[in-house]
Amino acid sequence: MRAVDERLASRLSELTASFAVHDTQLATLKVLCEALLLEAEAECATVEELMWCDSFNTFAAVEPIPPKLLESNSMPHLLGYIRATPIRAKRRAIDQACAKAEDSAAMAKFREEARAEQHALVQESAEALAQSDHLPIRVELRLAGDGVAKAGTQDFDDSAASTSDARNSHENPRCFHVVSHNIQELIEDGINLYASCLASHHLKCISLEAGSSAPSARDVVSTLIESLLSTSVREAQVTAVKAFVHRHVRMCDAVCLQELSDEVVEVLKTECEVQSPPWFFCASSKIAGKSRAGSCDARTAIISAHAFLPQPDCIVSFRPSSSATVARARRYATVTFPPTRERAAAITVVSTHVLHPSQKTTGRAEYPPNSVNIHDAQQQIVDQLRPLPSDLRVLLLVGDFNGPVGEDSDASVTDAMSQLDITSQIFRSCPNEPTQLFRHSSIPYPCDGAVALSRSGSIEGLCCHIVDA
Repeated sequence: MRAVDERLASRLSELTASFAVHDTQLATLKVLCEALLLEAEAECATVEELMWCDSFNTFAAVEPIPPKLLESNSMPHLLGYIRATPIRAKRRAIDQACAKAEDSAAMAKFREEARAEQHALVQESAEALAQSDHLPIRVELRLAGDGVAKAGTQDFDDSAASTSDARNSHENPRCFHVVSHNIQELIEDGINLYASCLASHHLKCISLEAGSSAPSARDVVSTLIESLLSTSVREAQVTAVKAFVHRHVRMCDAVCLQELSDEVVEVLKTECEVQSPPWFFCASSKIAGKSRAGSCDARTAIISAHAFLPQPDCIVSFRPSSSATVARARRYATVTFPPTRERAAAITVVSTHVLHPSQKTTGRAEYPPNSVNIHDAQQQIVDQLRPLPSDLRVLLLVGDFNGPVGEDSDASVTDAMSQLDITSQIFRSCPNEPTQLFRHSSIPYPCDGAVALSRSGSIEGLCCHIVDA
């Protein structure tokens, strides 16, 4: 893209120069100024005398003179104005030549060729551009064999889980597996920050190249956003998400997705319906009346080859900043997998996407861990699921928390669970490395993870690790 832009700028300069060289008006004015200055040096000592020179009226008709320069004591300033006229005229000529070049048929042809080349580059790179800035994760919830386990918040050792055969692990009736991925919604709000981070990384690479002239950050971000919002990249994303679901849906109990646009939701719904037998699909409802154009749909979804019972969306309200007067609501797809002969506990899964903290309110370049929003989301979800039956059940929140899920003790969440006749068993897990690309310096912790809460002490452990997209 940079090479295409540089060639286009070079062609504009060449056209401008060719138009400017043939500007006869500029050459005529230069000769006129020289003649007037010669007359002034030979015959004129005052402004009045200069105004009687043969060349003065001709000059004044071509180059308007500011009235103050015609005052009797302004002779030095008037001569300076005349001497500088060719320079001013040259600038005007270049501006006029540039405008002429911009409107020329030749430049229109160059632009058309550049657009075609840029379009081809975007198409060629669409698969790479469609990749999310999040890495997908695989969550393993291990249930106690007798339905009762010791309460605690420690993960079990996941080294074996991350290296063992996924199919054999999935077939273990004591384990419940979820693969989760924030696919990154391709809409202006969803990609602005990613484009800025990617541009920063790109410019750092350019600065290391000897003799390279770096474009402005604004131009790079603008080009990236335009490319990411292109039809080619949107189509590539849909293809990639469908392939991701096909690759994982039969190797786990559920696939959770975040940051889905209305368009992607409809595509996935259709994809699930045409399978034989059909896959089960649940997406959070559309947001009623988006705040402005370009804002995210921010829907989440759950897909499974196993039967589940869709539940009403969990609706969580966040206050973007301490000074905000209007809360922002997010809806999370929620389903319940009923008990089986091998598994006594029902498992309610919530595909979660917690609002990120406001960078403006922190005054810091890096984001804080987001513990307040994570805590609020957990508490609101637990409260909303109060009406569900109180039999053996596990609540599993999986997705993008925009921060590490294990930062706090969540005492108030434990209290809320106690009021619902739930034991204080809470497990949290996230990968041991960052899950968001190009932001390791500002977010040096995993943003994606899982939280498991048990009504009956039936959880034995919870672990999380990154998987291939």
